[in-house]
Amino acid sequence: MTEFDYERDVYNRNFLNCSQRQGIVALESLGYKTANLFYNAQISTDVIREQIFLNKIPRYDFLYDGLQRDDYLHIGVKFSEINYHRFEDIIDTLVACINRDSFVLVSCDVFLVPHRPEFYYKKHINHFVTLLSYDAQTEQWQAIDDVSSGHLATFTFTTEYLCEICNASKEKVIRVFEKLPDEKSEAAGVAVDSQFAQSRAARCDNFLILDDIAAMENDKSSMESMANVFAIIMGSRLCFAKFLQQYPAFTEAEKLSQAIATEARALRDMLNIYAATGSLKRENLLHKVENLVGMEKRLSALLEG
Repeated sequence: MTEFDYERDVYNRNFLNCSQRQGIVALESLGYKTANLFYNAQISTDVIREQIFLNKIPRYDFLYDGLQRDDYLHIGVKFSEINYHRFEDIIDTLVACINRDSFVLVSCDVFLVPHRPEFYYKKHINHFVTLLSYDAQTEQWQAIDDVSSGHLATFTFTTEYLCEICNASKEKVIRVFEKLPDEKSEAAGVAVDSQFAQSRAARCDNFLILDDIAAMENDKSSMESMANVFAIIMGSRLCFAKFLQQYPAFTEAEKLSQAIATEARALRDMLNIYAATGSLKRENLLHKVENLVGMEKRLSALLEG
């Protein structure tokens, strides 16, 4: 196992789940303009709050109106899924996808993944690994997967091992990223500006987290859930800044999005400390959240202008 080279600060587990992150990192390593996938990543804090704080949905199951199938068309990629019953039956399909697209994602059960000791024989969660190549003589696969540190690393997996972890998966699916013809890629790229404008027009944020913080009790579960809200705000604003970085006119907005991510990181860490120690300092917390909300409003005003 060796660590894989990629933008760790941007592509982290605070916002992106394993499939999203691995797919985007692989596409960027091949030269695709993956920043265009984040045209609407200034996700309303109300949307994040509802799923993560109110409904207690795990971060890796968070959904928003981005990173959808059609969004990949904007970077010249056709995203599709193929269901399978047994890993050994789809080896030829996997190899064909790798030969054409340079990689493919396959689902597995992290319960059986030893390099994830926090889940190994402890918790069943649907997971994905990236397959890069296959040696039929040795029955070994070169792969990329998450490790406990939160980073991506390269691995060599045997077919026997992949059969074990993939056949245990509840959702048996491979995710394919096929390159579009050049003329379709160019047309799709032009559509990003239009999608960005539409997303800004439809966006709404009432910052209901302010009321939640003001009323928050010294409750560990609530503080941990709110910490996850700020984790997603942090990760999404880093990705949004990567999108804005492409446009010289958005230099100030990009820096502000980065600053929001930094503030959200501090709030996440503060809440996790409060949860661990059982000591909530509401006034300190509320002051920092009000500051973040002010920054969010300035960012929206810059982009609307």
